[in-house]
Amino acid sequence: MAIQGGQAVSLNLPRNFVGQLLDDLDWLIEEWDNTADYMEHGVSRDGMMIRECNDAREAQKMRDS
Repeated sequence: MAIQGGQAVSLNLPRNFVGQLLDDLDWLIEEWDNTADYMEHGVSRDGMMIRECNDAREAQKMRDS
């Protein structure tokens, strides 16, 4: 389901679930950042996954979205 601009979604979730969700989103941003670095410079940080994409620009776009 795509949410259009101006629409709000309310969720009632356990506190620990929200914390885990935020941690996972932060980790995903780090993976996309690492992927952009890898695509641009050929270097990856130890222990970081390289996400599937076509180039550094796409990885940066995914990180920022």
